[in-house]
Amino acid sequence: MSATVTLEESPDTTVVSGTVEETDRFVAGCERRKISCQRVRVEYTAHSPLFDPVREPLLDSLAGLEPAAGTVPFLSTVTGEVTPGTALDADYWWRNLREPVRLDHTVRAQQAAGPVVFLAGGAAPGVVHSDRRERRGGRSRRPGPGIPAPGPT
Repeated sequence: MSATVTLEESPDTTVVSGTVEETDRFVAGCERRKISCQRVRVEYTAHSPLFDPVREPLLDSLAGLEPAAGTVPFLSTVTGEVTPGTALDADYWWRNLREPVRLDHTVRAQQAAGPVVFLAGGAAPGVVHSDRRERRGGRSRRPGPGIPAPGPT
């Protein structure tokens, strides 16, 4: 296994996860290429293969979930599209925890649809900060479709 993309936040911010050894190799590859990189310490690595062992217990615990239609459009960072509330079943929430967060794609899709206001919630203001930087035109190189992810030496 190798470090995997877990969050596509913005054109200049991507989060990867993996074992300590995998992320050490990834960081070393970024440093060799002069790509800005910093570690984020977390207790678990959602949105990656390392989260696979919790799949069955999570699906079992959500088995009685009864999704319902909502009144406010729900823009999913799993699909990158407006997703009906009726689709938010146990499998959707598993995908939400396991698949990469496609925030960049989701925000761009919504912006293309017309004027929009985004509200960022949570403990860290990182998303808002990177979005402001993007609007000002400040971009840096990041692993992505145009830049191969650093590998072992």
